[in-house]
Amino acid sequence: AESRAFFADFLGRAGINTFFHFKTLTKASDHWVVSPNLDTIYSLAIINARRGFTLTLPDVKDRFISTQIITEDHLTPFYIYGGGTHAFSAADFATDFVGVGVRMGTNGTPDDVRIVVEQLQPKYQIKGASPEADLAPVDKAVLEKVRAALMPEYSKLPNTFGAMQKTAADVADWEYFTYATAGAWGLSADENAMYAIGGPAAAKGGQCYVATFPKVPAEAFFSITAYGPQKYLMTDSDNVVGSNHGVKLEADGSCKVAFGSEKCRGLAPNFLATPEDGWSILLRAYKPDVAAFKAYKVPEFRKVD
Repeated sequence: AESRAFFADFLGRAGINTFFHFKTLTKASDHWVVSPNLDTIYSLAIINARRGFTLTLPDVKDRFISTQIITEDHLTPFYIYGGGTHAFSAADFATDFVGVGVRMGTNGTPDDVRIVVEQLQPKYQIKGASPEADLAPVDKAVLEKVRAALMPEYSKLPNTFGAMQKTAADVADWEYFTYATAGAWGLSADENAMYAIGGPAAAKGGQCYVATFPKVPAEAFFSITAYGPQKYLMTDSDNVVGSNHGVKLEADGSCKVAFGSEKCRGLAPNFLATPEDGWSILLRAYKPDVAAFKAYKVPEFRKVD
């Protein structure tokens, strides 16, 4: 249901077999997915995979680009880096429809966003897909009720290691898988990106907290993003700290961050605005050292009066 609701959203935005290109980093007002990243500009397409399709993406040199193909049952049979042309058959997928999500790296500056939007996004192509858009409908009221019931358990998870798999046969713990689907739909498999959840217990909006994150073992980049109690962005500014956003690191590679209202900004070299009660953070590591990240400890959040 989570997958089909997501797919229906983008069928409404762009139609079948057509990319919907975001023109900026995700905004707080856009609830198109829970826990969106603020490191890449997304492009999403819902494709009828019944007779296969061909996907073409632009070649980029030093810029991060990844393509994740997600089935209706929230599995990722393919995750691709870089550009080029890729052909898929119907037999490659266990469901009739798939979502194709392209993450194009950006530092978020207007000039860099303009390059992504004007020069790169027009080169994304989908060919050969069946034209029917007969996706099964979803009772959204029921979905939202179930999601809300699952979210407290998701919030108790220390991480989402191993949640995303290639096939249903690879899923070892369906309860864990369900919590991760409710709170982090569209997450990547461990070898592509890893995530750690954190935040103070009973977090108060605007209250000052400080935490020092040890060096993050990521080959591509890392980020720390703040979300409200329903795992959506709370603000369009001061909502992410990370490699692509001018993070200030300590000599040992660690990262000290202050959380809260504007009065908390000077408590650390880096600042995240947290205006809502029950907020939390998600630490992302792209192209992580898997073993090292599994041993990584999200720090305690120290309350500052």
